[in-house]
Amino acid sequence: MSELRARGAYRGQRENGVPHGRGVFVYRDGLPMLNYTGEWSFGRKSGTGAMFWRSGDSYRGDFFDDVPHGRGEYVWAAGHRYVGNYRCDTNTLS
Repeated sequence: MSELRARGAYRGQRENGVPHGRGVFVYRDGLPMLNYTGEWSFGRKSGTGAMFWRSGDSYRGDFFDDVPHGRGEYVWAAGHRYVGNYRCDTNTLS
């Protein structure tokens, strides 16, 4: 949990002191990420959620082990978007 505290603030469900269940994480200033809202599993983003970046980019969909993994939609600030499958934070373009 100390690693998460160094990156920002968490509000939501916990188990044994770590994010577990639904919650919101707001990243501190200076990091490229803005916030994540969604499901957590023992301190890691896992399940369905939404991530927003300071650049205006966003991702909504499935997460596993802290990264996009499964079905999701990534929208770039410029308006382009990708809807499809992700594997370990990379779109599969298939």
